[in-house]
Amino acid sequence: MTEPRRNDNLSPFQAWRSAVECMFNKSIACTEQQQIWLNLTIEVAKEDMRGYCGGGCLEHTMDVLDCIDDVKRDFWFANNFDTPTLRSFLNERCSNSTAFSYKDVPTTTTSGGGRGAFQVLNNMVLSVIIPVLASILSYNYYY
Repeated sequence: MTEPRRNDNLSPFQAWRSAVECMFNKSIACTEQQQIWLNLTIEVAKEDMRGYCGGGCLEHTMDVLDCIDDVKRDFWFANNFDTPTLRSFLNERCSNSTAFSYKDVPTTTTSGGGRGAFQVLNNMVLSVIIPVLASILSYNYYY
């Protein structure tokens, strides 16, 4: 298990790295489709809602989101969802027992905050860098 909150987050790169490390923490309570990852492709069918919401997967997902918020408070996923939007969406769907897909999450809109025109270029760069970073971080450096 990775504990990225122990990292020194002195630079933006280290903060992104720590946020990615938060997502390396997987739970047996979640299926592969329910695990949270950079591209945010969570899928929960109607028949799986009880297990997702009450079986520990939602709690695990919230722990991962807490971890991400602790190390990079302005984190957003590759498809432009931020953690508060995702947290609110998951809580709303679980309280209504409504099946959901990542495609249902409302797109995060920002006014100001520095993510406007720069966001497209930044997302393109991140779409290249983050998979490389993820493969580096998953490599076992211990002999």
